Amino acid sequence: MSLGDTMIELESTQPTKAFSVSLAPLFTKATRDATRPRPLGFHILGQAALHDGDFKIYRKSKKSKWELYDLSNDPSETNNLASSMPEWVTSMVKAWNQWKSSVEESDGGGDYDL
Repeated sequence: MSLGDTMIELESTQPTKAFSVSLAPLFTKATRDATRPRPLGFHILGQAALHDGDFKIYRKSKKSKWELYDLSNDPSETNNLASSMPEWVTSMVKAWNQWKSSVEESDGGGDYDL
């Protein structure tokens, strides 16, 4: 999520980063049925997650294995599908790593003209 990209979208120009997500839809009437245009990653205090459509991967710590949940059928995240869908986990972990790299680049000022 990016406040900068939110402002850019509200001004009707294009966001700058592939993993940026504008908050502008939150200020419009069409938010109830809106879907994310791309996966949304999280990383805090060693925990990590990526939410993509109906699926979510989650890792409690760097030493933990990734878990996979189908949120449309299991919103309470009780049925870990990682062992039955390893290719899905691999794909989502790759997307999470790309998201994390983008965040680190942004944190270092790599996507800003300063």
